[in-house]
Amino acid sequence: MSRSAGRRGSVLILVPVLASLVLALLVPSAVAAASHSAVERAKVIVTFHGPPGKAAERVIEKYGGKVDKKLALVNGLAARVPKGQLKQLAGALK
Repeated sequence: MSRSAGRRGSVLILVPVLASLVLALLVPSAVAAASHSAVERAKVIVTFHGPPGKAAERVIEKYGGKVDKKLALVNGLAARVPKGQLKQLAGALK
């Protein structure tokens, strides 16, 4: 067997392996994008009377929200909350 035939065999094995890796990386991204788009989220700023702590973050998470950033200047949290949970979250924070 010549050197070029040996290399060709290696390339033929490597191509399906690389294709499998690329698909493995792309499929979870597609699933995450589909699940993310299934629930519409509103970007909100939730303010508190004092600096928000872990308990404040847990309340937002309880209603399906995700805290993006702490906003110390306004004693608040920037979050994304499912639109269907906004009224419930507002009621829980009263």
